[in-house]
Amino acid sequence: MAAPLLEVQRVSKSFGKLQVINDLSFQVQRGEALGILGPNGAGKTTTFSLITGEHQVSAGRVFFQGVDVTGLRPQQRCRLGIARTYQIPRPFSGMTVFENVLVGATYGRGKSERASRAFCRDILHETGLLARADTPAGQLRLLDRKRLELARALATDPQILLLDETAGGLTEHEVHELLDVVRRIRERGVTILWIEHILHALTAIVDRLLLMDFGTKLLEGDPATVLASDELKMIYLGVD
Repeated sequence: MAAPLLEVQRVSKSFGKLQVINDLSFQVQRGEALGILGPNGAGKTTTFSLITGEHQVSAGRVFFQGVDVTGLRPQQRCRLGIARTYQIPRPFSGMTVFENVLVGATYGRGKSERASRAFCRDILHETGLLARADTPAGQLRLLDRKRLELARALATDPQILLLDETAGGLTEHEVHELLDVVRRIRERGVTILWIEHILHALTAIVDRLLLMDFGTKLLEGDPATVLASDELKMIYLGVD
């Protein structure tokens, strides 16, 4: 098997006396889609922040393309090809949709505005936002704010995209629209790591699932095995 694109190696994170992540290890292969499941407070979003460098690990290492990135700042990891979205989209409300994406390209990708304009329009087309390119971001409905969150991350030209509850808050029809966008992103070779509570959305995309609770990995495997596991029933349903 080829070397993993991303490897989280025995990572732990504490905030004072509160341990949020405990000896967590997993790998993501290039081109793969891995879903992360777990109840609120399981440490899923903190794991993302440790991968992107927004938080520093208390122990362990993070490797990307075989390179130890544990000590790198978030902007350095972004330039290497790690991008993420956030559960609650926070666009620059006074800027247009196009300007928001252009910021992602110029600061995250490190290209000039002039060199990024055509690239940004391609991203808007891919995410279904081209018709709203000149709309102020503060006027967007939730689905389009989610699309814009994806577009800003894609504007950094990532190799791996970390999605944090991208489908949350959407109607069933909107979830399916969003899934079409995520499929297109994956089809062009972007590796996906996705935290999501909407299981049918997650399982429509991912190859494997990782189940977390209390900052530890409980189980990892194909979606059918994880969803049928006693571990999942225990943490979600309280069934022993």
